[in-house]
Amino acid sequence: MNLKTRLRRHSLRFYASLARNRTGSGALIVPTTGPGSLGEEAMIVALAGELARRGAGPISLMTRPDPGLRWPPTAGIDRLRTVSEPGGRAWRAYVDMLAEYERVFVIGADCLDGTYSVRTSLILIDTADLAARCGRETTIVGSSYKPDPDPQTVRALGQLSRRVRLCARDELSFERMRVTGAAPRLVADVAFLLEPDERASEVAAALRWGSAVRGAGGRVLGVNVNHQVLKSGDRQGLAAMMDGYSQAIERLLVDDSGLHVLFLPHDYRTEISDLALARTLRDRLAAKWGDRLRLDETPRSAAETKALAGAVDVVLTGRMHLAIAAMGLGIPPACVTYQGKFEGLFRHFGITSATLDPGEARDPERLAQLCRDCLDERAERAAAIAAALPAVRARSLENLPESLRSGVATA
Repeated sequence: MNLKTRLRRHSLRFYASLARNRTGSGALIVPTTGPGSLGEEAMIVALAGELARRGAGPISLMTRPDPGLRWPPTAGIDRLRTVSEPGGRAWRAYVDMLAEYERVFVIGADCLDGTYSVRTSLILIDTADLAARCGRETTIVGSSYKPDPDPQTVRALGQLSRRVRLCARDELSFERMRVTGAAPRLVADVAFLLEPDERASEVAAALRWGSAVRGAGGRVLGVNVNHQVLKSGDRQGLAAMMDGYSQAIERLLVDDSGLHVLFLPHDYRTEISDLALARTLRDRLAAKWGDRLRLDETPRSAAETKALAGAVDVVLTGRMHLAIAAMGLGIPPACVTYQGKFEGLFRHFGITSATLDPGEARDPERLAQLCRDCLDERAERAAAIAAALPAVRARSLENLPESLRSGVATA
């Protein structure tokens, strides 16, 4: 950190300390970027719902002036607070905004370690630090932290105010954060508290379809493909992975005449969104297997997608929050992993042998075998998930500060 940056941070911390005597009200949720990620939406909606239920409102969600980065009206949110990204002198106005609230919740998700943007990671960490120095009850909501974080994020976490409740959403991330010198607490992902939304007619129809398949003695495999398991711009790797998925699904359909496939997109951003990849897979397989494939092409909310997961027996996914949605319903996942996130998640449930890395997922037989194992062992895995789920949900609630958890019924 250069001298200019150190002086700016020292000045901002002093400015924030001057706000400690101001009175704040309500809660502010600070997202990582803008809308589009159903994983982050799941965290925000679940958190907002719990905050509202526990009387922490009114609840504001921070959004950006750019129309492409502005959140639409979101369940549980009373106000969208439009602010520019802090930088230069704008940081003081940003601090003034933070001081307006009694509580500040920063969504860390998988954006604290510099994977996607070092600048974004530092802004999130600095936001939490400054809110705490304003005297606000501040939480970085359950986050991952990969094994090889950017050194700048390591320094920033090590210097984070101890007034911030830094929540790690799995044991591995907890240990990695501790190495920075920070003082994290172990929780589970707040998205475990998300309630499924079955109200849309298409969602209800998919649930009836899944029930009919099982009623006839069949099984349903949920399939999600996520390009982010690969390095950005790896078109060759994506083509190979799509070949692996299509061949693996075909082998499974050949081997099991009662197997049906429900495609489950969990991100609708960019030209290679989950939906675009699901369409590609469906179109490759439709000529021969169309009557055993189902894809809802309408973009769904995180809560609706969680409801859709209730139509399947096992879900194959490259999205951690789709795995969380499935496990929240007692449904076993088979996962293509990245950033070391899934292994920590599975520790909450004592699950092993449910993952492949992206290179292995290009091998259709290995991918098919992963799904076969999960389908064949579904009853045992579902029982293990069901046994662990109450404790996981309780740990998820620990993303909330004690002042909100005390004396409030969780039923």
